[in-house]
Amino acid sequence: MQERRKSPRVKERLIVVCQLPEGATAETLGESHDMNATGIRVSVPQQAIQKTHLTFDIHLLSDAIPVPVQGKIVWVIANSEGKMQVAGIEFQGLDDVTKQRISGYIQSKIAKAQKRSQD
Repeated sequence: MQERRKSPRVKERLIVVCQLPEGATAETLGESHDMNATGIRVSVPQQAIQKTHLTFDIHLLSDAIPVPVQGKIVWVIANSEGKMQVAGIEFQGLDDVTKQRISGYIQSKIAKAQKRSQD
């Protein structure tokens, strides 16, 4: 199978707060598995993935201010218990500041991992 990713991916457990679709006022918490500059893989409750497009905040460990992001769910896998689903979300419409925050975070994690492997 050919690798389709266009940028490095880091495995990282981050809090992701998803806005529920269609005017719902509630939010739902999810947790990321990994992320790159173009998308994120996240576990979320089933009701949060009924729509293709989501608005969500990614809480980076190095930053007190969450990163607001919009994305499109490109794949979904239900877990064996049926309570959570894992979704691959492609980022959409990121402005330059948001792109820089995400890519800077990823690059810092990669640099730290490389430094650890050289020690």
